[in-house]
Amino acid sequence: MKPIAKFVTLLTSIATATTAIAAPITSWDAVTGFGTSEWSYMKRVGAGCVGAATLLPFNYVGPSGTNFIGKQGVNTPTIVPLVAKNLASSGVTAYSSVQIPAGAMWLHPGETAANAAGPGGSCAVVRFKAPMAGKFRVKGSIQSIDVGANTVRGYIFAGNNIAAGGPLTLSGPMGTAKAFDQIVTITGANKWIDFALSDGGSYYNDSTKLTLTITKCRGDGKGGSDDGSDDCHEPGQRPN
Repeated sequence: MKPIAKFVTLLTSIATATTAIAAPITSWDAVTGFGTSEWSYMKRVGAGCVGAATLLPFNYVGPSGTNFIGKQGVNTPTIVPLVAKNLASSGVTAYSSVQIPAGAMWLHPGETAANAAGPGGSCAVVRFKAPMAGKFRVKGSIQSIDVGANTVRGYIFAGNNIAAGGPLTLSGPMGTAKAFDQIVTITGANKWIDFALSDGGSYYNDSTKLTLTITKCRGDGKGGSDDGSDDCHEPGQRPN
């Protein structure tokens, strides 16, 4: 091989290796990433979950014989609001009237009576801390997992702004599910995306399974990164 050809081959190899090393993570899953630094577990107060968010202060480990981890709002038997995951590798774990599949993350809003603003004021929140500003696709589903499932409402916030399309309302029976697929843009200092779950008038039997994936949009020209992994060419909420 001629010296110039060798040099070109070497440069190509270096460029390929550098690209592989520098390729950013552009998609985050709340279930598989449970407990990692990109995610926080919080509560919001006020009707429609519009109030300030604060961290859930207490660790949740579940009752004896279960394999649960998470965060809870109060250090009493009430525990809620709650964000938790079932670490079991198979089957369904029954806890009171809740049926929690292995590997599932679930949310439960807080006590309605503790909310002076009316229903939905003690919301369970999963927060994604975005590494950059820009446009993101927020996709997933909520599913009733309580045998006496009540009504709950899900809200998506981009920073402090609620996403267009209104709440995602879910009513029982157990097993009922609704999907969401929303494009949001975050700017400035408030680089986070919240999924918040409120009660529908009563916080009883409101345990709700959540799947949630957040993906950086490709080529949105924001935050200095155009190499997202989703085209995001159809903005708006698209239930499946």
